[in-house]
Amino acid sequence: MSKTMTRIAVSVTAAFASVLALTGSAEAASTPAWACQGGSSASPNDPGGRDVRLRLASTNGYGYAEVRFIANDELIYFDNYAGSNGHPFWVETELQGATWKYRWNLGDGYGMHHSYNGNFPEGEKVTTYLYTAVGLGKGCLDTGGIT
Repeated sequence: MSKTMTRIAVSVTAAFASVLALTGSAEAASTPAWACQGGSSASPNDPGGRDVRLRLASTNGYGYAEVRFIANDELIYFDNYAGSNGHPFWVETELQGATWKYRWNLGDGYGMHHSYNGNFPEGEKVTTYLYTAVGLGKGCLDTGGIT
C-alpha cells in the first residue's frame, strides 16, 4: 500500500472512530436518571395514621412515576408518567404485622394508573418501595407509613 493510501485509511479509520465515540456519548446522555422525592407525613383524616407519597422523577426529561398510600381507608395509588415512550416501574407495599405484600408492575405505558383499596387493622407499619430497572438512581423507599 502506498503512503497516500495508508494516510487515507488511517484518516478514515480515525473519522469513523470519532463518529462511534460521539454516538456512544449521545446514547449515554439519553439514559434516564431518577431522583427520589417525597416521604411520609401525618394523615389529615386518620388520627395516628401516616400517609406516604413517593415520586421517582427524572432529572433529564423522562417524566415520573408516583405511589401514594393514604392511611384513611388504606388506599394505594400508582401512576406512571415517564415520558411519551414510558418506562417500566414496580411498586411494593408491605404491612408489618400482617401477612400482606402488594406488588404492581406499572408497565411501560405512559399514563398507566392503578389503585387498590385495602381494609387493614389500624396501627400497622407500612413500607413502600417504588423502583425501576431503567437508568440511574432507580429507587425510592419509605418505611414511615401507618394504617
